[in-house]
Amino acid sequence: MISFNIATGHILFQLPWQNKKRCREMELPRPPLASETSLMSICNETILICQRFANLTKAHRINALKRILDFANAEGKGLPELGSSEWRVFVSEHYIYHLSHPEKFNKKGDKKLETIRTEWRQVLLLYKNLKQRHIIPLDIVIPTMKQPIIPDDETSADVLDSVEESLWPLTNVDDLWPKTYLVDKSLNISTDKFLDKLQSDLETRTQTIVLACEGYWDNVVICHRIGESLINSISVEKIEAVLASGDFYINHRYIADAQNPDGAAWFLAMIEHFFLRTGELDAISYKAMEKIPFFQPFCTNSYMQARMVKELRKIAGDYGAPTQTINETLNRLLGYLSARDCGAAAAILAAENPKFNPHALRTADYLSGNDKPIHYYNSALGRLMWSVSKPRAISRKVSALPPRSHKIYVELVKATMKARIRLMLAGDINYRKMFLTSTYEWVGLSSSLDQIFTTKLGVSLYQALEKELTTGDISRKIFTLKRIRGTQALISFLKEGTYQAAANTLGNSIAVIIVRYIPKWLKQRWNVRILRTFQTKLIVLATKGKPWHLAASDFLTENDLFNFIIREAAVSVASDPISIDLKRYAAELTEDAVHHLIERLVNHKVILKLDAASLAAIFLFSEIRISPRIKQFEDVTSGITEESITTLARLLHCAYDISKDPSANGTIIGNIAGLSVPYFQAVYVEALELKSKLAKKIVKVDALINELKSCQK
Repeated sequence: MISFNIATGHILFQLPWQNKKRCREMELPRPPLASETSLMSICNETILICQRFANLTKAHRINALKRILDFANAEGKGLPELGSSEWRVFVSEHYIYHLSHPEKFNKKGDKKLETIRTEWRQVLLLYKNLKQRHIIPLDIVIPTMKQPIIPDDETSADVLDSVEESLWPLTNVDDLWPKTYLVDKSLNISTDKFLDKLQSDLETRTQTIVLACEGYWDNVVICHRIGESLINSISVEKIEAVLASGDFYINHRYIADAQNPDGAAWFLAMIEHFFLRTGELDAISYKAMEKIPFFQPFCTNSYMQARMVKELRKIAGDYGAPTQTINETLNRLLGYLSARDCGAAAAILAAENPKFNPHALRTADYLSGNDKPIHYYNSALGRLMWSVSKPRAISRKVSALPPRSHKIYVELVKATMKARIRLMLAGDINYRKMFLTSTYEWVGLSSSLDQIFTTKLGVSLYQALEKELTTGDISRKIFTLKRIRGTQALISFLKEGTYQAAANTLGNSIAVIIVRYIPKWLKQRWNVRILRTFQTKLIVLATKGKPWHLAASDFLTENDLFNFIIREAAVSVASDPISIDLKRYAAELTEDAVHHLIERLVNHKVILKLDAASLAAIFLFSEIRISPRIKQFEDVTSGITEESITTLARLLHCAYDISKDPSANGTIIGNIAGLSVPYFQAVYVEALELKSKLAKKIVKVDALINELKSCQK
């Protein structure tokens, strides 16, 4: 809960925060001319505005209030009354002050324009929130500092067009270029080559990141197991006996010295005892150990420390932490995680469960407010369900964890259990969080999960995985949780070609997807493709049956033109006149293009004409095939087996049964039944009657054949 206190010279805000103090203090100036009533009002309204936001956004809003009060303090102004028209002048003068006030100068010169723009953007958002709450009149316009729209770099056209053939040089101006250089070649394939390549690259990069992070995480888990086996080799009874005796030496040698056969095991077991059982250790470091009598011989002997460092590195082997200091490897052997370890797990969860945004994932809970695990098992899906909170939307984002994510989640819960117990002993509410880390200073919620990916302080996750990531063409710039998650939206968009698919992937609205996750150049490219496809449909239907039918289209061969018509008719779910006419045209073409239809069957896409005689033949053939006397047959040309026709018959039977159900999925019925469900039902009934008549004739023919055979004998 956010609180504030108005003092004589300042206003102190306190926010709940994931740090040692469990709060963050923000000091704001108190303008001398502002009344206490107006300050109380605007501070209370700011708190109400912040309620639905995440902690970081709350801090941004309060910082924006600080800039408003800074302006009032520097210019000797008070705050206008609630709903007063004086806010118009106040806001305008604040905007001018923000652009020109002395604070923008510092030792290194002026602030960058982007910094000034970003700071005002936060102030703008708070002003808008105050307008919504009628603190500021609705008719007052808040000045903006929009990012200028810069046209796409012309060189980007080289990337987009690199899939096209280079034009051959025109040596004679009287010569005409052949049609191959004037048509859009992408219309005769199901997916544009460039987008296909882009999708493949994005999927490869995602897979590279996931595999690299999984390999890193597996090393962490193995190191935990190594340390666990050593700790378990020293029983609690032995530890308590040694401590009770006060004698920490065996044969005149310190019991936790690396020169002893089980010295490292005693060292790890004693740290766990004082850290988890007694709570005397508040952090895992040599400095924290100095105050405990058992560790004093160790902490005062640099040679003993050096031997232990060497021994611990030997025990951990390749599974130790990729750092020069021993502290992280020591924590890893004790069963704790670093921010880098948490980053590797978070990268996998974000890639496979993109509904979890980075900020929500960083502060995700393992336990609910009543200390129950948030996950649950969905028997229908056969998956473990986990959710993260999204305060801004006042909701939770739920995802069914895939097998790899399930494994990471279970191991993550186990790897943070000791840290969770330690926080519970200390009365720290962060014990409910998922990503808990241990450092040489403290144990608690990871505060640098986002930064650890590419930080320049210490060893970043990118540095630890650089060899694997560079082979997958992944640069430091793109290796962030935000980009890993956003990439999944782009992949979904490329796969399905709809904004809704991307929105479903991320759990966002279509508006957010369009603005934030789909690149502008890609939207333009895709819109051009949609437009060209629609234009081609019009041309194909307008020139149907004309001698110039092929010449007027964007295709070089009859086969390409046919494939376009069949494909667009098959994928279209619209009921507009153009789509209906194209489907009818496709049905006409399949009657006289058996070889094309066979090709579609092989590709698992069938256009079937709703003809009673055809359906009757399919049904009758399916029934006859059940007889064991009939020899199995497979068409050599098409590869179609009797099983294929039988399956088609079952599909048609099921489609008719489902079509009678008013609650059935309309899209499925539409795909199978065609443009008119009643028409499909009528043809189906007629086909059954015709099949019965044909079956009787076949029985008579069988009887005649058997009679002739008996006469011959």
